[in-house]
Amino acid sequence: MKHAKQILIIAILLSVIGVMAYAYLRSNTAAQAKASENSQVMTADAVKKNIVQTFTSSGEIKTRRTQSL
Repeated sequence: MKHAKQILIIAILLSVIGVMAYAYLRSNTAAQAKASENSQVMTADAVKKNIVQTFTSSGEIKTRRTQSL
């Protein structure tokens, strides 16, 4: 009788934990869906362009090897 009572309590606890986990995951998914509805997505038309990047630096350029003639 005592053993059966322990099994019943464990089964009830597991059921309660399962229901709580399901409710948490469902509310979390609903919050994400609501956030995605409210977010704005910016779009632009695709165009062909040249990519140009300028790099300016000061310093001295030296070769790794030198040779005298």
